[in-house]
Amino acid sequence: MVISIDSKTKELILIVGNDDETTNFLFQSLTNSGYQVLLTQNLESITAKSVCPDLVLLDIPEAQEYDVEVSDYLENNLGIESAIPTIYLIPYFRTLQQMENWQLNTADYLFKPINQQALITRIEGCLRLKRLEHSLARQEEESKILFKLSENILQSLDLEVTLQKIVEDIQKNLNCDRAIISSYTRNYHSFTVQALGIESPPIIPGIYGDFLSKNYAQDYDQYSVKSQQYQQGNIQLTEDINNCDLESSEQAYLKDLGIKSQLVIPIFLQKTNLELGTARNDRDPNSYTFQENLASDMSSNLWGWLIIHQCNSSKTWQQPEINFLQHLVSQIAIAIRQGLQQEQLQQQNQHLQELELYDPLTEVYNRRYLDQQLSLEWRRLKRNPSPISMIICDVDYFEAYKDIYGKQAGEKCLQQVAQVIAQAIRRPADFVSLYSTEKFAIILPHTPVQGAQKIVQAIQAKVTNLQLPHVKSSVGSLVTLSFGIVSTIPNASESPSLMMKAAEQALYLAKSRGRNCYTTYNEEISQLKLQPQQELTWSKRLHSALEKNLFRLYAQSIEPLDNQDQRQHFEILLRLQEQDDVIISPNDFLPVANRFSMMPQIDSWVIDNLFSQLANSKAQNYQKFVFTINLSGASLNDDIFLDFLQAKIIEYHLDPKLFCFEITESVAINNIAKVSNFIKILKQLGCSFALDDFGTGMSSLSYLKELPVDYLKIDGSFIREINNDSITKSMVIAINNLAQIIGLKTIAEFVEDQSILRTLKDLNVDYAQGFYLSKPCLLNNIIS
Repeated sequence: MVISIDSKTKELILIVGNDDETTNFLFQSLTNSGYQVLLTQNLESITAKSVCPDLVLLDIPEAQEYDVEVSDYLENNLGIESAIPTIYLIPYFRTLQQMENWQLNTADYLFKPINQQALITRIEGCLRLKRLEHSLARQEEESKILFKLSENILQSLDLEVTLQKIVEDIQKNLNCDRAIISSYTRNYHSFTVQALGIESPPIIPGIYGDFLSKNYAQDYDQYSVKSQQYQQGNIQLTEDINNCDLESSEQAYLKDLGIKSQLVIPIFLQKTNLELGTARNDRDPNSYTFQENLASDMSSNLWGWLIIHQCNSSKTWQQPEINFLQHLVSQIAIAIRQGLQQEQLQQQNQHLQELELYDPLTEVYNRRYLDQQLSLEWRRLKRNPSPISMIICDVDYFEAYKDIYGKQAGEKCLQQVAQVIAQAIRRPADFVSLYSTEKFAIILPHTPVQGAQKIVQAIQAKVTNLQLPHVKSSVGSLVTLSFGIVSTIPNASESPSLMMKAAEQALYLAKSRGRNCYTTYNEEISQLKLQPQQELTWSKRLHSALEKNLFRLYAQSIEPLDNQDQRQHFEILLRLQEQDDVIISPNDFLPVANRFSMMPQIDSWVIDNLFSQLANSKAQNYQKFVFTINLSGASLNDDIFLDFLQAKIIEYHLDPKLFCFEITESVAINNIAKVSNFIKILKQLGCSFALDDFGTGMSSLSYLKELPVDYLKIDGSFIREINNDSITKSMVIAINNLAQIIGLKTIAEFVEDQSILRTLKDLNVDYAQGFYLSKPCLLNNIIS
């Protein structure tokens, strides 16, 4: 026979004994003290697995040798794994030796007859110890979950995976029937991750997410009093679905899901200034990916909910459990913010990848795409021999056209020419790209020279039909083009670069013949491998300039736009001064220096002379100066140059913080490991670094993690067109936002007028450089 008595408290005490005077005494004492009591004559009569007493009182008769371990019996027969504290009620004549023989490992004992006060005191002590043990065990498990969550946040960039692991750990820790994390968006599109207990049915994410958004979202309006209460840590707690103040429709829906008890904790995110509007798929308003949904309503503080369900019975929640879940929610918010930031970076990366293949002004492919695609076609046609043709063309007397009609008219002319060229080529493999600032290249796979000539004739006709006036042209009154054509079958002795050189020479020949025509390169392009005599001459001139110290250092200011940086920034520029005082631009001699491997020598000359001039200057007060020095790829890959640079900093006793070294994006990508090591060594000294031409050749953001630069220098081709083309402006915005996210400063070069400068300030670009702000001048004029 089993008798169950309920009282006001939740603690259940099991009395095992005969219906004698002692058992009745125990029963009355415990019920009077507010405990729940379960009375049975023997342990074997308890069969319900739902019975889990908090403490057992075992009355041992005087004539019985009792060696049953209560915890062992409950675990083996009822599946109760936790140790149950047991108090043995022992006849007074039992000896300590006899009790030791019983091996009562989890027990305490009292001698009969029982004193009521001693009984209650002993029971309270045992229960207090049990609560403490349970609390410590729970805290240890909660600490493990929080630690595991922190590791998942650091290791995983997949937010859905991280949140799924979280709900699984919560469900296991709380032994609940269902743990859910569900997001909220204003249009009721949401995602849900869930973890289920044994035999607990899953919910349908879309339907349940809509229910949450429609029934709970209005409670979190950021201006409402209730929302302020939630943000202060308040929750929605329903311990018994049958006895609650929920609205009838909500109560009915929860009952349909088999929910008897529910805990809802809102997840709030701090507002962010990230531009997340591009996350939504504009082509399909009902199309939401997981990450898109996360970003879609970031402007609101409410992100979603953590929900715990009990389906088998109602539940009374303990405050430590709620405290743990609320702390866990704060960690979940960190994971969500990190996931959103990663999504932002991925979107910026994808946007840049799409934009990097096109020239923003002419809307045809750019030089990067030309190099990549020509190389692919070359290898393919080399494996399966077939002719490939290349055409390079430009507008005749285009500089004169811009002088007479203006810059904007010149840009419009290029756009129209690009359009008619694109219309003239129709096969899928054919394409047109920008070859240089004002030249176009056309690639025609599987096309012999005769086919290329027909394409040129079609383009000439279309350009004539444009009827663009050109009063400064010496070949007619309209805009015309000159063309250079080359055709070959790829082989081992030739290369795409040789093909480009051949097309350039053909174009040069067409211009020399009077323009408005085309010429074809008829020689073997492999002959171009021979070094031109002009390059050999330049090589000798550069060696002589180094020996006679004919190079000159110039500087151009880099102006801060936010007025927060009080330092004066200058980029160091190089010029060659011939004996007749003619100043030669680096564009004329640096390509030759690169080809003849002279760049480390020239870079060393710049370093030595710059440091010497600074050290010997009378002013010698450079605390507010930063000098940016361009380094070549050859120097970055030269260990001797790195040693030389460190030695010069020490030799001249200059503060390393004075110097920012500028490297191009293409050089950095070619040898990330080497360049990264170079940067790290000099940054340890105090130097800074800038990544030049950013945006022209970026294929991914991954290498930025390996290059600890301080500045991103936005390529000048984007800055020039920033006010003329929306795509170009979007790309500048994307680069600037990316820099802000990862903690870098941005520099805009080629700032040529007030309107460009104003736009850059509006976009919060950090620095600007260009002829509008200042022209290069001799370094001595600045430091003196």
